[in-house]
Amino acid sequence: MVGKMYGVKWSYFDINKISEKEWGYLVGFFIGDGYIRKGRIIVLALSDRDVEKGVCAKLTQIISKSGKRSWIYKKKNRSIQLTVASKDLAAHLKSIISFEDGNKSKTVSLNSLHHSTEFLKGLIGGLIDSDGNADRVAYFSTISGKLFHQIQKVSNHLKIRTGCYEHFTPKGNKAYNIWFRNRDVKKIPLPSIKLQKASWFHNRRREDLWILDVVKEMPDKFRFSDVVKKTGDKSNLIWILLNHRLIKRGYLRKVSRGVYKKTSKCKKIS
Repeated sequence: MVGKMYGVKWSYFDINKISEKEWGYLVGFFIGDGYIRKGRIIVLALSDRDVEKGVCAKLTQIISKSGKRSWIYKKKNRSIQLTVASKDLAAHLKSIISFEDGNKSKTVSLNSLHHSTEFLKGLIGGLIDSDGNADRVAYFSTISGKLFHQIQKVSNHLKIRTGCYEHFTPKGNKAYNIWFRNRDVKKIPLPSIKLQKASWFHNRRREDLWILDVVKEMPDKFRFSDVVKKTGDKSNLIWILLNHRLIKRGYLRKVSRGVYKKTSKCKKIS
């Protein structure tokens, strides 16, 4: 939907244009490194490392898919801010999470844990990419006690074993470092850029999760050229992943030369 105000066209944030997993990722990243200014400007704090690893690109892709524009600013202290002006997005975020203005880090929590499994996977992925890392083990940090207990419940629901290291910050706040067992996060395709680029996360597994995510966004029947166009990858990798991975594992069926059809197994995870 596009509106018009003062002669300038502007668009609404359409939550229906993005997947549950993408919406969960955006919420998770906002919980970790975001805030709302003037009731309608959403600011996501990034670092140079986030830009290098592709976290910034993933966020802009999700926001663009929803129909909104985003702007990236690099401040004098070398911090990077990704901003989106949208009352709709601010309202959606406030319907999912609650926090006190000026004290978000310590008071942020989820309003409810009753969300789809895909949303919860995206949520943890966004938390890892914002206030966490995955160099040796996937983890995220928070000083919100309520959020800490909620994420433990979410992890149990997703069958991810967790551990916690409690300590105090220089300001005297109690902090929780929640880590996720590597073996479990390998089985579940969490949409975390830092996780997928970690050295311990096997390249083959990363490729399989990536091509499966691409195929899930395609129609039931699609062409090989459509996948190449969508990914921008013209190497033999796409052909190998489709024919030697997804077909053999029962996610796709080859209809004719260069034409594939999703199986019921693939549709179940879409």
